[in-house]
Amino acid sequence: MSEPDVIDVHIHLTRNRAQEKLVFAKPGWPDEWFNCNAEGLPQWLESEGVSHLFAINYIDVNAIIDNRLARMGTDNPERPAAEKELQKQMVDRVRQFNEWVVDYAKTESRVTPFAMVDIGIFFGDQQAMMDEMLAQYPDFRATIEQADPIHHYEKIPPKALALINNRTDPLIPRETAEVLHEKLVPLYAAHPENLMLMLVDTKKPTHDDQVEAFDAGCLWLEEHLLDRAFEVTAPHG
Repeated sequence: MSEPDVIDVHIHLTRNRAQEKLVFAKPGWPDEWFNCNAEGLPQWLESEGVSHLFAINYIDVNAIIDNRLARMGTDNPERPAAEKELQKQMVDRVRQFNEWVVDYAKTESRVTPFAMVDIGIFFGDQQAMMDEMLAQYPDFRATIEQADPIHHYEKIPPKALALINNRTDPLIPRETAEVLHEKLVPLYAAHPENLMLMLVDTKKPTHDDQVEAFDAGCLWLEEHLLDRAFEVTAPHG
């Protein structure tokens, strides 16, 4: 009886243990339990049985800017200047985090880096930051194209695949799931039961997990992974 291969582990990777304790504080935890960081990641990968990790640099910069501006009030005359300064700070922060995640991956072969380029600050010019990354790391595009399943979607079928997204997610547009689903439908013609697209309606735009989506994901895992992995074959007699 073999265990299933599960592809999708979501952790928040920080640069060091001190940052993890600050940002993701867990009262009562000893220091050695904070391993989702550059210092402790090798130990975490071993202890959890994870063979590889895709490190995606993502910062919700627009939310950070909005929260800081909200403290100033809408009528504050310094607000326009503050907004421009905050945008500059966020661009610099994204650049720094991009550089960190790519450089860190050079020291850990089990980590593949993904940079962040669509941050809203470039007013739709996603190519601007990507050009910067490619100039600094010439092999970065090849790394992405080799690792990202979207570039090899034809190899996914007939594996069971559930695409679940909030219909009005402000961080991950539903089109990311819809476009991939549209490409995969004809490739799953022989096994349509192994492909699912679920768009969850919410009262307001949100990236937060929904109970309906969680339940659907658990059911999908039970039906397509656990039942098959732990199926008991009757002995021959």
